[in-house]
Amino acid sequence: MTLALEGVEFGYARRAPILRGVDARFEPGRIAAILGPNGAGKSTLLRVALGVARPWSGRITLDGAPVRTMRPARRAACMALVPQRPDVAGAFTVRQMLALGRHALPRNDGACERAAEALDLADLLDRPFARLSVGQQQRVALARAMAQLDALSGRDLRGAALLADEPFSAMDPRYAVLAADALRAAASHGCAVVVVLHDATSALRFADDALLLDSDGRVAASGPAREVITPESLGALFDARFESVGPLAVLPVSGPEAAPADTLSSG
Repeated sequence: MTLALEGVEFGYARRAPILRGVDARFEPGRIAAILGPNGAGKSTLLRVALGVARPWSGRITLDGAPVRTMRPARRAACMALVPQRPDVAGAFTVRQMLALGRHALPRNDGACERAAEALDLADLLDRPFARLSVGQQQRVALARAMAQLDALSGRDLRGAALLADEPFSAMDPRYAVLAADALRAAASHGCAVVVVLHDATSALRFADDALLLDSDGRVAASGPAREVITPESLGALFDARFESVGPLAVLPVSGPEAAPADTLSSG
């Protein structure tokens, strides 16, 4: 029940490839973090994996089935995306936004209610989505994906994949922890969860696996997060110095003092 990319090449202009020969396997029941410098193709990788962008070469499969040949309703039932910048045309309320997650699927009010509760959205349900803060919009976008997959019902999610692009970047710490817990709950029921992150310490604390994309759009390293996210690998990837501060913290340094990290947990 793996989401797999094999030899994927892609770019938006034929002579300017973004992803080059990407091989990746995102396993059911595990959370994988994607890290890399700006412009490495992290968000593009999610779009290609979802099947909304056609690779120049290579293939993407979910449970062995080519993603791009799935019928839209089938893809909606097993694959969800949380975009980096949640946006929608129209004056939808938060309640309506959650319902949109079920647009191509049978109506499921319970799935929307569970997602709203998990992301603490009860007080925002009748607010216009466009008037929310960015952090609040991120919570709604994640809840919509959770409602789409009914990921918080405890059902078997093997054969499903949830792709999230910087889902915590604008959230307060409390809500970042709620969001991380929701994603972990989806993984615990068999979903393959793939999350683009920038903060290495958050990735170490949150993810089971990691994939590093270099500035040329190639896989620099992949494997268990604690083996891949190291000062040495990050230093080569970002052309900066990093150091370990405890077993679950890797920080950039600009001298003898380490810069503070934006992490999912203060513990």
